[in-house]
Amino acid sequence: MGTIFVDNLEPQSGTSLTLGASGDTIALASGASLSGIASTNGITVAQQFNLTSEQNNTSNFFYTSNLSVEGGSIGTAITESSGVFSFPSTGVYQVSAFTTVRSSSTSTNATLFIYFATDGATFNKVASSGQRFPEANKDFNMYCSDFVDVTDTSNCQVKFGVDYGGGTMLTRAGTDGYTKFSFIRLGDT
Repeated sequence: MGTIFVDNLEPQSGTSLTLGASGDTIALASGASLSGIASTNGITVAQQFNLTSEQNNTSNFFYTSNLSVEGGSIGTAITESSGVFSFPSTGVYQVSAFTTVRSSSTSTNATLFIYFATDGATFNKVASSGQRFPEANKDFNMYCSDFVDVTDTSNCQVKFGVDYGGGTMLTRAGTDGYTKFSFIRLGDT
């Protein structure tokens, strides 16, 4: 095997250039990067957080404590402070929230929200999932997801909350996957 040194590759005719053959793996050397391509080297940031302690609420609330990193991570870490999540790099991220809740009341509603701020202060709802509780003291799930465009790592932030009314709502927690928040960087902004 040899090394070819060139500054530019162009097709002999037409506008198509093929590297490798069907079934080949094209590898990018460690430390090398591609320019002019929206997604480089696949997913560069992925992280998941878990709610570690169950909590009871009687009105609207944000998840602000008992959050820990769970499972494996890819790339530089997402940071969390009092329930506000910050991003390590710009890009388009898929942000997801999943929760298992139980209400002490019937005929009441709960809605899980993802909030996104681009100025570090004004959080707007960008995704939601609602649940009406037909029975008391039964577990119900809510899930929502959205793409957010992180253009500034100092000011673009996410937090998660629930709007709830009526009785007491228990948010399930622990390592059994009851309440999780995940972040995956999909590509450049």
